[in-house]
Amino acid sequence: VDRLHVVPECKNSTSYCGLQNQKYPDKRAMGFPFDRAIKAKNIEEFLLPNMKLQNIKIRFNV
Repeated sequence: VDRLHVVPECKNSTSYCGLQNQKYPDKRAMGFPFDRAIKAKNIEEFLLPNMKLQNIKIRFNV
């Protein structure tokens, strides 16, 4: 049986998580700073002046 030898061609693309052989958007780990443990023992220790707590309701209308 004759077979055609085809070498697959890799067509790289840019994705939301980086560029090939580049650090994007910086050298920090993916998920930073949310990949770190929180040292605060309660919400009062955690909150900073530029943060706000607010209850929200998520509704799905189908």
